[in-house]
Amino acid sequence: PTTDPGADNFTVAGDVGFGTTTPISPLQIENSVNALADTDEPENYHLFLRNPANDTNEGVGIAFGMSSSTNDVGAGIIFKRTNSSSKGELQFYNKQNATDDGAVTLAMIIKDDGDVGINLSNPANKLSVNGNAAVGSSYASSTAPTNGLIVEGNVGIGTASSSQKLWVEGTVRIKTYTFSALPSASPAGQRAFISDSYYQMQSSMFAYSAYGGGSYFAPVYSDGSSWLYG
Repeated sequence: PTTDPGADNFTVAGDVGFGTTTPISPLQIENSVNALADTDEPENYHLFLRNPANDTNEGVGIAFGMSSSTNDVGAGIIFKRTNSSSKGELQFYNKQNATDDGAVTLAMIIKDDGDVGINLSNPANKLSVNGNAAVGSSYASSTAPTNGLIVEGNVGIGTASSSQKLWVEGTVRIKTYTFSALPSASPAGQRAFISDSYYQMQSSMFAYSAYGGGSYFAPVYSDGSSWLYG
């Protein structure tokens, strides 16, 4: 059954089916077209949203909401045209506030060059994250340090087959301190190098308190209260 809410509009009280006479959802589209057959041809898609205006920096979108208010958008997906011939980017929004008719926030973007940004609008890498991140099934629910990264498995730099927690295939540059510029010795377990050790590092110096004021290069570590040779 239908009603007439106004010119060029109509409402349907039941389910609507396209390509089926027995829809089981409010809107059901059935067709045997294969979108993967030719991804740049609109006739291969089951749903094609198009803005006929030929304007760059405008968008076509779909919104989601679940509220007693009819003007509350909870999330949205927008295609923004960035150049001619429908070149553009895909933007994902979600509502991060509980305000009636509150703004939705850009949560992720896929730029027109394929770069992906999470919590930022202009990524400069294949994946850019504005914030912290966790990798691994056990670490995924843990909070990483601010703007930091926690990784459960092995990490390889310059190699695709790391069998250690950290495997670096190549050279590594590590900051060298003067003794007076070393950070706090707390927490324990930190390691560093100093360039002005008073003593030349020898095996007999291991675990002795480190001193500056000299000209020797030496490795040091912290025990929680002091920096020691080793």
